[in-house]
Amino acid sequence: MKNKIINLILIVVILLTTLSNKIFAVNNSVIDTTQKGSLTITKYEHQNGNKDGIANENTNENIELEGVEFTIYKVNEEIQNIEEAKEYIKSQSLISKLSKITDGNGVVKFENLELGRYFVEETNTPINVLEPIQPFLIDIPSTNNGGNKWDYDVKVYPKNTTVYGDVTLKAVNNKNEGLENVKLKLQKNNNDKWYDYLGAENLVTDNNGLITLHNLPAGKYRLVATEVIDGYILDESNTQDFTISLDNTDEDLEMLIEKPEMKIEVLLNNGEYGNYIGANLEDTTTWKIEAKVPTIINKMKTYKINNTLSNGLTCNENTIQINGIDNSDNKTLLINNTDYNIQKNGQELILNFTNENLTSFKELEITYDTTFNDDVIFGNDGNANTVSLTYTSSIDLSLQEQGTSNTEDNEAEVHTGKVLVYKTDGKNALKGAIFRIATSKENAQNGRYITYSNGDYIEAVSNEQGYVIFEGLSYGNDNIPANQAETSYWIVETQAPSYEENGETKYYKLLSKPVEIKVNSISGDYSENTIQVINKKSFTLPTTGGIGVGITILIGALVIGTAVVLQNTKKKE
Repeated sequence: MKNKIINLILIVVILLTTLSNKIFAVNNSVIDTTQKGSLTITKYEHQNGNKDGIANENTNENIELEGVEFTIYKVNEEIQNIEEAKEYIKSQSLISKLSKITDGNGVVKFENLELGRYFVEETNTPINVLEPIQPFLIDIPSTNNGGNKWDYDVKVYPKNTTVYGDVTLKAVNNKNEGLENVKLKLQKNNNDKWYDYLGAENLVTDNNGLITLHNLPAGKYRLVATEVIDGYILDESNTQDFTISLDNTDEDLEMLIEKPEMKIEVLLNNGEYGNYIGANLEDTTTWKIEAKVPTIINKMKTYKINNTLSNGLTCNENTIQINGIDNSDNKTLLINNTDYNIQKNGQELILNFTNENLTSFKELEITYDTTFNDDVIFGNDGNANTVSLTYTSSIDLSLQEQGTSNTEDNEAEVHTGKVLVYKTDGKNALKGAIFRIATSKENAQNGRYITYSNGDYIEAVSNEQGYVIFEGLSYGNDNIPANQAETSYWIVETQAPSYEENGETKYYKLLSKPVEIKVNSISGDYSENTIQVINKKSFTLPTTGGIGVGITILIGALVIGTAVVLQNTKKKE
């Protein structure tokens, strides 16, 4: 009996188990409305559009995308497409929505969701995303991949097309040479506002003037110079803008950084301009200043030239001409008090310019003449003419001037010489000797002496100390500095010095030959090398009415008288 009961229980258990499995199998194909659902989105990217399609969560090619915002809306289950969903969302003032952002693994999960149909939209993307994915509809729960049950924890793997690009900038000067150590910062545009790009605030160009930035996400950018080499103009408003996009992932830029160069030169004897020239005291000297005009002259408030002349030079102001030179090398004469004005302060000339009138020029050319005055410097280092350029050195992004800077001074010189000769009899100084001077020995021998402009000979007379001084002599070749130049002249004594003897005025012997002298930067100073010109006294000659002549006449008379007597005696005989 006991065995029959046990067998009956086993049969019942088997039947119940079989029936239970059938019940569960049926229930598994029907949505359990008591459950909650979830939506997990794993976001991937494919770079620069080189991969297409939906990512596979098992592939090694996937790159998780952090910082993508997704928003989900619960919509009516009868909605069949995106446009209907958008209209539905627009019409519902209290529609349920949730927003979340993907984490470092590219994952965002919406949990404890009511069952139903959801509209999923990518509402904010990282800067490197070319464009967000299209919105989509999804049901929770959704039918599983096998098509035989409901999946309450739905997982999707959308993929964005992302873009990264490179940019190379070269900083160059006016001569198109690369500029090193130019500091820059990178800025990115966001909603029409510029922001410093983190990690790219202190960029520096290399010794070729180059800097390259890699893997910049898609977007609008600009490079801004923040520091330049001394003497160059820092123009922050000269930004180099560029865009990284699917069609533009490699950008090459060039940033011109200007330095207003300037120089002064003097007209040489060969018709060209150089830095040094020798001149005679009466000569007129022509000068030329060349100053580069920056292409950003219209942004600059300050641009002026300071020209300081040696005390020995006088500027002939009516000879001042200023020409503007354009890119075709055409010259335009500028107008005083319109394009520029001149201030005079002693030996300093200050040229101020109307900057907006210079925009069509690449260079300014200033010319004028000078003559020597009573303060002329003889020899030494010559008579210098110095210029400097004062200009705006810094312009910020709002086109405001931030400072001014001077270029290094540039100068040229004109030199004129002085020579000192010592006149002596070997012991004592001799005064009153008169000399003329010639440019060559041949000229001296033939009496072709140097003259003033009025035709008078240039002469020098030995003074009480015996010094013969010639001033204002040109010396040296073109473009040779005063302290290195030298020229030979020849002097001829045209009047010997005199002396008194026994109450009579007598004269030393004239020099029989021209004497070579060398004019240089120190020839006007007395030294052990100073040339000495020695005169000797003449021989003493018999003079009219002197004893020597009387004796001669007496002897002659006696001879003649004797002859007459002898002749008469002979006749008598």
